[in-house]
Amino acid sequence: MANISTCDNLYSRRFHMNNMQRLILVGYNFIVNGVLTFTLNSLVIYTLLKTKQIRKPAMRLILYLSVADLYLSLASPIITGLIYIKYAEKENCTVELILQFFDCFASVLSPFILCLVAYDRYACMKYVSNYNAKMSKKRVNYMTLFMVFLTGINSTLIVIGTYTKKVEEFMIGSIILGLSVFFPLIWFFIRARIMMHRHVNMMKTIRSSNAKFIRSFDRALSRMVFAVLVCCFVCFSLFAISNILNGALYDEMEGDENKGWFEFSYPLTSAVSLTQSALNAIIFLAMNKKSRRFWRFSFKRRVTFYRGKFSSASISVAA
Repeated sequence: MANISTCDNLYSRRFHMNNMQRLILVGYNFIVNGVLTFTLNSLVIYTLLKTKQIRKPAMRLILYLSVADLYLSLASPIITGLIYIKYAEKENCTVELILQFFDCFASVLSPFILCLVAYDRYACMKYVSNYNAKMSKKRVNYMTLFMVFLTGINSTLIVIGTYTKKVEEFMIGSIILGLSVFFPLIWFFIRARIMMHRHVNMMKTIRSSNAKFIRSFDRALSRMVFAVLVCCFVCFSLFAISNILNGALYDEMEGDENKGWFEFSYPLTSAVSLTQSALNAIIFLAMNKKSRRFWRFSFKRRVTFYRGKFSSASISVAA
């Protein structure tokens, strides 16, 4: 495949950065978005499988969310290392376009699947009597595959816009596609919160243990989703503000050092926004009751095992 003669992509503005700035970017992506995110989401997947929570539609979606975050933890450090180390001083437009596709795919897939989690909270409250039919295992899998398909379209639009040098037109299409997914997410979650509030008030008059369990589960999971959405909003806002400032002020900057700091701020805030993937896992491990019980029990069992092993070794030495 022949290289494109002129590069114009997400990584075009990187040639004024110094070595320390590149090292910070690569180090942050490797340690936080790589090792930390991979470890935490691996723990989430392991917990969901061991506690058999994936029988519930919402937990199956959270499993898929963690798989998407796991993919990001592998893609982000590799892409950053290639762009800011191997190709730090030279252009290779073909490679950059390919990496741009996988970069966009990794950063968008997780929020798109999060939209399904928000819809699940809405379906849980809207279709109380036939919730399991509405959110069957087969339907959840198809919905997830559809989001993967939309993510691929979104990433392809950006790459085509870069290749044809019609970035603005295709970026508008990408933004419209993203908003068509995120606005329903917000609407579904707000509706779910309103219905949950009404449902809880009604359930206060019911004293059966089953009703208390349903109420507790819905509220706990909804709080967890709300915390994830807040973190997602904060991370995205930070990235959006930096991107707007970079686009508005970059051409007015004079001197390599000033341009270098602007070039550094964009990928840094992008990397910080991807920390959302690690925060997703932390929120789940901290707020999911079965997860806390599982790891508490596992930790106590390990401590008891090693304590007994140490005591046996001490007795043997004394004898």
